Amino acid sequence: MSLFRGFCIRAVLVLIGAMNGASAEERPVLREQVGAARHRVACRIGAKDLLGQPRSGVLVDVRRGESPVWVPGTLQLGVSELADSPAIQPQKRVVLLGDGKDTASLLRQCAALRSKGLSQLQVLDGGVPAWHRAGGTVVGDVASLERPLQLAPHEVHSFLQDGSAAVIFVGESPTSAWAKSSNRLVEARAAEAPAVVLRRIARGSGPVVIVLPDGGDPAPWRNAARASALDDPLFFIGEASRYDAYRHEQANIAAHANAPPSSLCEQ
Repeated sequence: MSLFRGFCIRAVLVLIGAMNGASAEERPVLREQVGAARHRVACRIGAKDLLGQPRSGVLVDVRRGESPVWVPGTLQLGVSELADSPAIQPQKRVVLLGDGKDTASLLRQCAALRSKGLSQLQVLDGGVPAWHRAGGTVVGDVASLERPLQLAPHEVHSFLQDGSAAVIFVGESPTSAWAKSSNRLVEARAAEAPAVVLRRIARGSGPVVIVLPDGGDPAPWRNAARASALDDPLFFIGEASRYDAYRHEQANIAAHANAPPSSLCEQ
């Protein structure tokens, strides 16, 4: 069982427990949250688990654009194309392979599609890089899969939405946008050994995102995680305030989306 899957199962149990003390008005909302959480648990499958099973169903590579490396025998489809593809049948197992940075987003989409009838849909935890690390066959530029996964601000936001990540800030403190999330935030001194910091993260606490300053080296952190049998962390490199700027920009766009035009030229 992957660490994040263990976290999701505990989250389901917490929600079920919360329903016992909930009011009549709160119970429908909690019931919906429990259903969504159960779907996310069912959606996730680890690479070792998948490779240890007889190959059946369809592997779907949902990565956008050209990729230098791929898994032989995968079907190339976007998530939005699944429902209309004749190759995708509700009773057939379908496993989605992403780039490792899109797992949180794919799990949400998988849960929604499962509730609409694609009951055998799953997401490979960690995507194509995890498939390769677990011994799965890949072709192309295999060396590219060993590069640490770096997140852009919008990709960070996708991980933070679920509130299940552990975020490590190396040499700086969380800025306001990070602090507003419900994720676990950990501050580490710049000189602190990665292995020591990672021991402060409970097993099963969800994905780990490490915020490094400009010029920071992800390799020691990834190597320490692997030595501790943890999933590979994801990295956000640069000032943490870049995420604040992204959230501020998005808030402004949303605020002006329905604003009346200020001139005839904008109508």
